[in-house]
Amino acid sequence: MLSRDGEVKYISMRIFFICLVIMSAMNCSLSAQTFFLKGLVLDKESNSAIEPAVVTLPDLQLWAVTDEKGQFTLSGISPGLHRVAVSCLGYEKQELKIEIRKNTTDVKFLLSTDNLALQEVVITAKENKSNAGSGYLIDKAALEHHQMSNVADLSTLLPGGKTAQNSDLATTSAKRFEIRSAAGELGNPSFMTAVEVDGIRLSNNASFTETAGVDSRNIATSNIESVEVISGIPSVEYGDVSSGIVKVKTQKGDAPLRITVAASPKTKQFSLSKGVALGYNRGILNFSAERTKSIADIASPYTSYVRNAATVTYSNTLWNSTSMPLRLTATVAGNMGGYDSKADPDAFKDTYTKLRDHNLRGSVALDWQLNLPFLTGIELKSSLNYSDKLQKINKNKSSSTATPVFHGKEEGYFVASDYDTDPDAAVTLIPAGYWYELGYRDDRPLESNTDLKLHHHFSFGNVLNKVKAGASFSTSANKGRGEYYDDPRYAPTWREYRYSDIPMLSNMALFAEYMMNVPMGRTNLQLTAGIRRDVTAIDESDYGTVGAWSPRFNAKYSLVDQPTASLLKSLTIRAGVGDAVKLPSFAILYPEPNYRQQLTFAPGAMSDGTAYYAYYITPSSRIANPELEWQFTRQGEVGIEGELGRVRFSLSAYRNKGYNGYSTTSTYSPFTYKFTDQKALNGTDIPLNDRVYSVDKQTGVVTVSDKTGKLPVLELPYTERTTFRSEEMASNTSPILREGVEWVADFGKIPSLYTSLRLDGSYYHYRGVNETLTAHLPTSSQTMANGAPYKYIGYFAGGNSASNGSETRRVNANATFTTHIPKMRLIVSLRIESTLFHASRNLSEYSGGSRGVVLNDRNDYIGTNGNIYAGDQYVAVYPLYYVSADDMNTRIPFLEKFLDAKENDPALYNELAKLVAKSNTSYYFNENRISPYFSANLSVTKEIGKHFSLSFYANNFLNNLSKVTSSWNDTESTLYDSSRIPGFYYGMTLRVKL
Repeated sequence: MLSRDGEVKYISMRIFFICLVIMSAMNCSLSAQTFFLKGLVLDKESNSAIEPAVVTLPDLQLWAVTDEKGQFTLSGISPGLHRVAVSCLGYEKQELKIEIRKNTTDVKFLLSTDNLALQEVVITAKENKSNAGSGYLIDKAALEHHQMSNVADLSTLLPGGKTAQNSDLATTSAKRFEIRSAAGELGNPSFMTAVEVDGIRLSNNASFTETAGVDSRNIATSNIESVEVISGIPSVEYGDVSSGIVKVKTQKGDAPLRITVAASPKTKQFSLSKGVALGYNRGILNFSAERTKSIADIASPYTSYVRNAATVTYSNTLWNSTSMPLRLTATVAGNMGGYDSKADPDAFKDTYTKLRDHNLRGSVALDWQLNLPFLTGIELKSSLNYSDKLQKINKNKSSSTATPVFHGKEEGYFVASDYDTDPDAAVTLIPAGYWYELGYRDDRPLESNTDLKLHHHFSFGNVLNKVKAGASFSTSANKGRGEYYDDPRYAPTWREYRYSDIPMLSNMALFAEYMMNVPMGRTNLQLTAGIRRDVTAIDESDYGTVGAWSPRFNAKYSLVDQPTASLLKSLTIRAGVGDAVKLPSFAILYPEPNYRQQLTFAPGAMSDGTAYYAYYITPSSRIANPELEWQFTRQGEVGIEGELGRVRFSLSAYRNKGYNGYSTTSTYSPFTYKFTDQKALNGTDIPLNDRVYSVDKQTGVVTVSDKTGKLPVLELPYTERTTFRSEEMASNTSPILREGVEWVADFGKIPSLYTSLRLDGSYYHYRGVNETLTAHLPTSSQTMANGAPYKYIGYFAGGNSASNGSETRRVNANATFTTHIPKMRLIVSLRIESTLFHASRNLSEYSGGSRGVVLNDRNDYIGTNGNIYAGDQYVAVYPLYYVSADDMNTRIPFLEKFLDAKENDPALYNELAKLVAKSNTSYYFNENRISPYFSANLSVTKEIGKHFSLSFYANNFLNNLSKVTSSWNDTESTLYDSSRIPGFYYGMTLRVKL
């Protein structure tokens, strides 16, 4: 199925073996000697031991946990200069570099309590230098200072990020992560982003209703310790992702009772958390509970979203006093809540929408540090994620006549009947009048993941080498019932399609990665090459088993690393390329079957008002597309970062090209049915009130009987008509380009003013055009001139709309002023967000040329091959070709036939004109440039003693009401209540530590 499979495999293996050849050429002597590092971790103020603190060598994936005396031992360390990181919940993280050339003892780390009395507190996203590609870390100080109730809003802090337009959670629309992409673009941008919470992968693969990313609203925010965002080329250990990874970590460790109360006009939050040390060698138990309620409108505070979340984590280090410690972490987390408009008295009586958002997830992780000559460590993790997303909607309905609804799955002719007469009929009638329609959609995705990872480090001479290999197995299933209704009597047209009957999707992955760190005098080169193989088994389907390769390569070259230098302290350049594959969702693999119901006879109402209908029902099964390919992104990135004087800077440029985005298209096949016109009853002697109609299920012949038995049965004449049934099929979209530049410049703190300035921004360019051939049939209300069903199918490049793509260019720039006064334990930040340039345009293109023609008049159908982007003109788009129900195998070039018909066959011309798509305005293809605009956010955090802290924020506190101009149609619009900047809103949070 994957035509690129062999080519990618060949390229991947070449890259991997080239790295091995380079390594072999540069190193000839093997050094198997390793050393240990022993030391203490103490509280800086009291000089008492800190237990448990975690001491790690991130580059070697070595770790140790301090005992009750604060002592630790790290074994199996290759010689060289290594980063050592020390962390403990409630303390400032510390990192430094240590030269290891022999066994080292008596190293002492003094940790300060993590509070605003520290000299440096970061409340912005920090570059994650541990990653070969771009990545950012957002820690607890930033989370608490900005007080976000939805974790997806943390993208605000990334370079060029913008504050969410609306902070409340009470909406039927999900809140999703999008990394280096934007909503509304082709290629399912949010679906490409992976989200993990404590190592548990959240996924929408088992969704039947959408191909989009997970809803982040059910993730509690009050107990998050840090969030890592990987926006560049990720390690091959990460699969099922093609545009960024978001890793959320909750608090773990011995900690006091924390009480948090947060309030804003639309959102209220209360939470508790505590870390309990269970005693010597018994581990630590962390628990947290949070209740958040958000309303949609303070004037009518009834429509709401509720989050009742809880997390329990047990962690322990076994055999800590040996050279082979084992770290165990077990987590259970869940949420009960969702969206509810049932209590809103402003809504129509008894109409409401309820969207349940229940979630239960759990994981067990083992990290065993073996320190063997051939294996440094092994990690095993297993997780389960279950969601209950029941949707319940109650609607008020009314009709002046009986309404036919369809439930039959069998092909044939059927007469509509009253529900009381035959509740199992294929077509039933809802009586005229008023009624309520209470419908459900039971969606219960179940995801499981098991990951095994082996890692080892060793030295060739002075070159450090790391090898990582592993396997991953995941399954996706759905235990939901699907769509159903409370009262079948009033159920609309629907057919049962149980999600739980669909077989699960399984994916097995193997990966290997090799990293080489080469000191070169005062410089250092790091090369990382990896390859991943995913094999997906789609049970009981025509897709069978599908494989995909994901090669990735990163290089980082440190030219300068002199922290004591007065001017240029550090300078690093990096680059990377790679493929990242995204598995499809059930909505793509198992689209719900379609059914066509065609009216075949409607003689009109009886004298008592009873209506009679006969229909021909034809089912359409799902179609497997043998040419379907898995969606992937080919990523490329270069960057530079460093420190010049007091200024820390970074600059990244990326180019991501997405291939084979997931979508669904319709295919059409003709069928013929028998149609009986009402005129066939002319001259019937049977009185209207005595008529009994019936239809033969197989032949479609309608007969009229006299219920008194006095007159003979009459068989009505008919005509044969041809129309189309549609079937959905998964397909791929055309390549999509996303590229951009991101920058950060942190100017450091001016000591006399206690103030620092950070400038960040991004340039983003998106261009997506879908040239996938798509069949189009006008709506059923569109008929031939003689009243027969429309007989032509048009085939368009990218659909039957005037545009088949769009292009966006945008420059965002932000300035953050942070005043931090340690003695006062006070932080005040002012963040000015601006969009300096924003231009977008609808596109209509095919194979590099124009897809549309310019019309002289909006009522015309024939145009000229002018520039459709020249401005203020109407544009028509033609199918590339069309087929007729009379001959589905002959593809007729549309334009050629259309022009000929205009001169020689007016009837055909009028029929084909129904396939032509037109722009609905003269400025539809104009470039839309928006004038620059900005907003400003203010945040304040004050610690009161050791036990209390208070935070306040006011987003768009200037309440910017200015106007922006649009070049699209030369209009002005206000920023007030627009989607461009956040509305003015504010909030406050009180935290108590006991």
